[in-house]
Amino acid sequence: MYVLYCVLLCTARVSNCHTEMTASVSTTATAKQSTKDVSGMLSLHTRLQQEAEKIRKWKIQTEIELNQKVIYTVL
Repeated sequence: MYVLYCVLLCTARVSNCHTEMTASVSTTATAKQSTKDVSGMLSLHTRLQQEAEKIRKWKIQTEIELNQKVIYTVL
């Protein structure tokens, strides 16, 4: 009876350790995925800012050209 109790106790401890290790691995994988997601978001944000700057420059240049055409038309 005592031997059976010890076997059951050891089995429970091994199962508990396995559960803790699985949770730890899962947490580490989630942290790595979060880091990857954040770096991807930062990269996307940078590219979007660059594109927005190109659009602003294009808009300003187009407005300047239109204003020059209006001035030449009026004269």
